[in-house]
Amino acid sequence: MITRSQQFDLGLDKTRIKDPRDAIRQAVTVDALLDRFFHEDPEQRWEIEILADEVGMGKTFVALGVAYSLLEAMQQGSAVDDLRGCYQKVLIITPNNSALFSKWRREVGEFVKRCVKAEYRDQATRWFTPVAVDRIDDLAYELRRPGAAPRVVVANMRIFGGGQLRHYDLKRRYVLKILFRHWGVRFNRDLRKRLLKGAPSGWPSNPKWLDHFNEREWENLHFYEDELLAAIRQLDQRQDVVEKLLDTCKEIAAPYVRGRDELFSRVERQLVHVYRELMGYLIKSDMPLVVVDEAHNWKNGPSSGSNGYEGFTDLIGCRARRALLLTATPFQLRPAEMLEILKVGDHLRTCPTEQDSAARRERLANHREAVVRPVLDHAARASRRFAKAWSKLPAKATGQAIQTAWESPPLAQARELLREAAQRRGVVNAEELEHIIDAALSDVDPDIRQLVREGLRLFVYNTDLSHELGALVVRHRRRTEHRLYRVGMEYQPEADKVHERPDRHVLHAAPGVDVRGEGELPHYLLMRCVSEMKGGKGRSSLGSALTGCYSTLIDSAEGRSVKTRLAGTEIGKVYLDLLMSMVNERQDPKHPKVREVVDAALRNWKAGEKTLIFCFRTNTASRLHDIIDQRIRKELNRRRDQCMGGPESLKTLRTRLTGRDRDLIVLGLDRVLWSIVWMKELEGLADRPIAPDDLELMDHELPQLAALGLRFNVDLLGERVDRVFLNRASEHIIAQRLADDIRPQGMLKRILSSMRDEEWVSGPYGLSPRDDEDEKGAETAHFDERGVHSIYEMWGDIDDEDVQKIASELRERRLRARKQGQTAVLDVYDRGPSLWLGADPRAAWTNACSGSCSSIENTLREMHSHIFSLMQSDNELDWEARRVAMQAIRRAVLRESVLLRLLPDKQDRDEAGWGELLVQSFFSPLPQQQESMADRIAVFLEDLMAASGSITDPDSARFALYDATRLRDQQFVALVSGKSDQRSRERVFSGFNTPLLPEILICTSVGQEGIDLHRHCRHVVHFDLAWNPAVLEQRTGRADRIGSKTFRERALSSGPISSFLDIGVPYLAGTYDERMYEELRLRAQTFEVLTGGDLAADDAEGLDDQKKSEGKEAGLRFVALPDEMVDQMRVSLHVWEDNQESYDE
Repeated sequence: MITRSQQFDLGLDKTRIKDPRDAIRQAVTVDALLDRFFHEDPEQRWEIEILADEVGMGKTFVALGVAYSLLEAMQQGSAVDDLRGCYQKVLIITPNNSALFSKWRREVGEFVKRCVKAEYRDQATRWFTPVAVDRIDDLAYELRRPGAAPRVVVANMRIFGGGQLRHYDLKRRYVLKILFRHWGVRFNRDLRKRLLKGAPSGWPSNPKWLDHFNEREWENLHFYEDELLAAIRQLDQRQDVVEKLLDTCKEIAAPYVRGRDELFSRVERQLVHVYRELMGYLIKSDMPLVVVDEAHNWKNGPSSGSNGYEGFTDLIGCRARRALLLTATPFQLRPAEMLEILKVGDHLRTCPTEQDSAARRERLANHREAVVRPVLDHAARASRRFAKAWSKLPAKATGQAIQTAWESPPLAQARELLREAAQRRGVVNAEELEHIIDAALSDVDPDIRQLVREGLRLFVYNTDLSHELGALVVRHRRRTEHRLYRVGMEYQPEADKVHERPDRHVLHAAPGVDVRGEGELPHYLLMRCVSEMKGGKGRSSLGSALTGCYSTLIDSAEGRSVKTRLAGTEIGKVYLDLLMSMVNERQDPKHPKVREVVDAALRNWKAGEKTLIFCFRTNTASRLHDIIDQRIRKELNRRRDQCMGGPESLKTLRTRLTGRDRDLIVLGLDRVLWSIVWMKELEGLADRPIAPDDLELMDHELPQLAALGLRFNVDLLGERVDRVFLNRASEHIIAQRLADDIRPQGMLKRILSSMRDEEWVSGPYGLSPRDDEDEKGAETAHFDERGVHSIYEMWGDIDDEDVQKIASELRERRLRARKQGQTAVLDVYDRGPSLWLGADPRAAWTNACSGSCSSIENTLREMHSHIFSLMQSDNELDWEARRVAMQAIRRAVLRESVLLRLLPDKQDRDEAGWGELLVQSFFSPLPQQQESMADRIAVFLEDLMAASGSITDPDSARFALYDATRLRDQQFVALVSGKSDQRSRERVFSGFNTPLLPEILICTSVGQEGIDLHRHCRHVVHFDLAWNPAVLEQRTGRADRIGSKTFRERALSSGPISSFLDIGVPYLAGTYDERMYEELRLRAQTFEVLTGGDLAADDAEGLDDQKKSEGKEAGLRFVALPDEMVDQMRVSLHVWEDNQESYDE
C-alpha cells in the first residue's frame, strides 16, 4: 500500500492556509485517495477516482499530494505491484484553457516551495518539477526521456483532439525518409525521385538528402531514425495507414503524372497522420497516474469522442494504471453524464498484465452498471417525484408545517431505519422502504403528506447513492458562514442589520430594490409594451434587458424586436415612443440598480476595498465601467481639493515623494540595514546582533561621507541634499563599520560585503537597472522611480582640506538640528519615518523587543521576512529581486489614488508633518476593515515570496505576479468580456489579485477554472441574475477560496466577527428581476438534492463564458423548504467531517 509521503505537509502552506482545518481536510483526502487506489487488499482497490470538492477548496494541491506520494514510493522501491513497469512520471491533463495550463505548471513549483519540508526541498526541486507539453510528439518525448527529467508532465487536452505540431515540414521530411527505408524496393529510387518533384521548394530533390539537416534542425527532431522505423513496422502490422500512404505515393510518382506539386499536399496530410499514429508505439511503458482537470468536459466524451477523449483513450488511457479526475460540479451533471465520466475506467491498463487489467476493468464496469447506474436512476426518479409533489403543495402549506412534520419522532425514526437499509451493499429493496415510509406518515397533515413521502424516498435513495458512489467520488462542500448575501433592498446602505439574519449565508427572501419614483415609469411602460407585443398572453424575457440599465434595452436584440413589432400598432407605438424617450445613456446613472451598485462600489473604493461585479450583457457592463470610472475620477478631484487645496499642491507632494533631493522620498527608500535588524534569521550570524544604535552615522565617519560626496560630485551642503545618495552612502559607511565590529558570517557577511563595496553607492543595490519604458496608464505619470534608481559616477581626485571642511559643517548642522528638536538630515536613516519601518523606527523596534508587540510590529517583521526571502536564490544574494519587489510595493502605496485616501483633510493636518501622517495612515486599519494598507503590502510580499521561480523569468509564477504591478494600460476600473484577448484578461486578473490596479473589476465572463481573484477582494456583486445557481456559485468562487482576504480579516478580528464575503444580489422589486431571483433562490436550495430532476441546473459546470450561460426560466413557484430537510436529503460524499465550530466564531 502507498501512503501519504512524510516529506510534505500541506499545513506548511501559510500563504493559503489560515484555518488549520483546511490542511487537515486536504491531508485526509490525500490519504483516502491513496487508500482507494492502492489498498492492501487488491479487491478493495478502485482504479478511478473523482475528486469533486467545491471551487476554491484546494483540489490542485490534493492531487499533487497524491502524485508526490506515489512518485516518492516508486523512487524508494516501495510501490505496489500494480505499478510495476511504469514510467516514474505523472501526467496532468488540463482543459483547453490557457489560464489553467499555465496555473498547473506554476502550482507544481508552488507545492514544492510551500509544502515540502525544508530538509527535502532541494532534492524535490530536482525531481518533482513540471514540464509543459502542448504537442503530441512532445508528450511522447517527455514520457520517454530518461534520467533526471521532470517527473510531472503537464499537457493540454487539445493535443488529443488533433492539435498542431511544431516544425511540420521538418518532421514530414524525416518521416518520409524513414518510410522510404521501410518500403525498400516496393518504392524504388526512381519512384522516390519522381515523387519529390512535387515536394515543397525547400525539400531536396535527391531522396538521400531528405535527412540532411543542420544542427539546429536535428535538435527539433525528438526521435532517432531506428526508433521511428521500429514504430513504423509495428504500426504497419496493426493499421493500414502506412499502406494507404504508399498507394498515394505510387499514384503521384507514376510516369507522366501532371500537377505533382498540387497532389503532394495529400502526401503531406498523410505523413502528419502517420507521424501522430506513431506516438502510441513510441510510448513503451505505462503511466502510474493520470490527473485530468475539469473532467466534466468529458461528460459526452465516451459517446462522441469530444474534447480529445477519443485521442486520450487511444494514446494514454490504455497506458494509465490509475486515473484521478478533478471537477467541482458532479451533482449538477445528469445521471447519464455522470456515468459517462466514469467510463474512463473502461480504458485503463490497471495492472502489469492484460489479463489482470481486464478483470479489474470488468469489476469497475460492473460496479458502475449494476450498482451505480440503478442507484443513480432511482435517485433521479425520486428527484422528479419530489419536485412534482413540491409543486403541487396547496397555497396554505407552510415551511413551518413541513419542518414540524420532518422533525417529528416517527419521521426521525423512519430516517434511521432507511439509512440502515441504504448502507447495505447494492441497490435498496423498494418494498422494504415503502413499508417503513407508510408506517411513519399516518399522523402527517394530508396537505403535505405526499411531499414528506417523496422527501423520505429521496432521502433514502440519495443516502444509497452516497454509499455506492462514495467508493469512486470524494466531495467536500464549503462552509458558508463567512458569506453575507445582500439581497434586493439589503444592498442599500441603510440595511445595516443583514449580518444578524440567521440565513445571511445563503440566498434568502428579501424585498427587492424599490423602483418607485424615477425608475417606476420606464418599467411600467415596458410591461405595457410587452403586453401589447404578446397580445396580452404569455411572458417575455424583454424585462431582463431593462433591469440591467436603460440603454441596454436599446442595444439588445429584444429591444430591436419590440421596436419593429410595435412600430405599426397604434397603442403599442404610443407606449413605445414614451419608453424610448426615457431609456438612453444619459438616464443610465439614474437606473435604480445602477445607482445602488455604483454607490456601493464607490463606498468600497473610498475604503480601499476592491469590488468584483458580474454582468451578462456587454452593454450593461460597459456602461457600469464608464459610470463608475467617472464617479471615481470625480471623487479623486474632490479629494484632491479637500486634502491638498488643488492640483498644484498635489504636484508638490508628488515631487517631494519622488525627487531625490526632496524630503519625503525617504519614506519609500529601502533601508537595508534596518531590514537586517528585523530579521531574526540573521541574529546568530555574528558575535552580536545589530542594534538600532549601530545604524547612527557617527561623527568620526562624516569625513568618509564628505569624501564620497566629492568623489561622486554630490553637494552635501546644498539647500536640498540628495536624499537617495545620502541613504546609500550612509549604508555603505555603516556596513564597513559593522563588518569589522561584529565579525559576520554566512549570509550576513555576504550582505555587508555587498554594501561595503563602493558600487553600492553608485547604483541601487550596486546594480544598473533600466527604466520600465513600456509602462503606460492612468497613474504612470504620477509615479517616477528615476530618483530612487539614480546612477552616480565618480569624478576624479578629491582634496583632503575640502573633505574636512564639509565634514565639519555637516557635524555642526546636525548638532543645531538636534538642539532645536528636529531630525537632522544625517539622522533620517536611523530615526526618520518610513513606510517600511513605521513612524518611529526605534520605538517600533523597542516595542517588538519588549514583548508588547502590536499588530504594527508583527506586520513589520512579516514584511522584512518576506523581502529577505525574496532576495535569496540558491543561498546566494539576488539584489535585483529585492529591487523590483521594493519598486512594486512603492507603486502600490505612492499612487495618487492611494495617497489621497491616506491623507486627512487639509484643515486637519500640518503640511510639515506629511511624512508622519502618511506613515501613520499606512499602518492604520482601513475603514470598516481589520487590515491596514501595510497588511495588504505584507500579503502581496507573502504571495511574491511564496510564488515559485525567479522574478526575472517571464515563465515563472513570481514574474507573473510582479508583472501585474507594472502600470501598463491599467485603470481604476477594468472590464473583461468575451471579446477580451487572453493575455489582457490574465493581466487584469493578476493585477486585481494584488494591492494595485484595477480596483474594480467588471466581468461579463470569467470562464473556466484557473482564475483566482480572492487575495484582495471580499465584495462580489451579481448585477445580472442567472436562472442557473451553478453560474452564481462559480462566479462567487473566484473570490471565495482558501487564503482569501475574507478569512484574513476574520482571523484579525478580536471581538465579534464583522467581516464577511459580501455578496450583492440587488434585484429590482416588481420587475422581471424579482421573478428571476425567486426561481434562482429555489434552484439554489435544491442544488445538490435533486439528481437530474426538474430543477437541475441548465449548465452543470456553471461556466459563464458559454452561449446563454445565464440559463432559462423554468417557471417555479414553490414553498421554501426547511434547511434541515434539505441538508438531510443531500448527497454526501465527504471523507472528512468538520464537527467543530468555525475557528473564528
